[in-house]
Amino acid sequence: MEQRVPTALRDELRGMLIQPNQTMATVAPNLCEGALIVVGLIVTAGIRATLEVAYTAGGNIVGVRKRIIPRILPGKPRETRGVNYLRTLGFAIGGAAIGIVTAWVSLTALLHLIARALGGTGKYRNLLALMGYAAMPMILTTLVSIVTYIISPVLLPNLGGAVWGPLHTLIGWIGMAWGWPGLLSYYALRHSQRLSVGKAGGIVAVVHILMLLGWFLPVLVPGLFRRYRK
Repeated sequence: MEQRVPTALRDELRGMLIQPNQTMATVAPNLCEGALIVVGLIVTAGIRATLEVAYTAGGNIVGVRKRIIPRILPGKPRETRGVNYLRTLGFAIGGAAIGIVTAWVSLTALLHLIARALGGTGKYRNLLALMGYAAMPMILTTLVSIVTYIISPVLLPNLGGAVWGPLHTLIGWIGMAWGWPGLLSYYALRHSQRLSVGKAGGIVAVVHILMLLGWFLPVLVPGLFRRYRK
């Protein structure tokens, strides 16, 4: 049976979520489209960072100027509190944007270099484009976080928004397991570099394990890292 090649971006995105293997195998990598999806991730992550800053301050979205800013910087003039709050917000959004772009470029470079060492024949540009497509699941999971931030104070006002931190972390890890450096990254690597199932799966698994270690080791073995800081 002949496979239908997705031509519109909408068809490509739907295929990435429903039939990722077939779509990654047949789509023509377009770096502009991949970058556009990454921009979408940056926008949603920026909104999420905005909500996280607001809720971490102990309030909700309603009445940010009247309720949240005074709690962040009590006893300071209204103008100073507003400037510092916006500065904190700017750092959160800017950090999310820089982190996402850096992760996209550097993770693709790492996967490309390992793949080439193991016999891969694809181009970095094509893999970069496909990795851009692979960010789509993380946009969805970030949207879930945004909705949770918005409705949690309404449904459970006693808990507020900040107490849901572990849930947002779990949602983030689901997005990574689905997108970067997870399932869609595996398909992107396998088809762009023309690798076997075992090689592509092994590369993605090792990278994912290294990321997990980098995340959990400081928590599990804090004394070790404290010693190196000294």
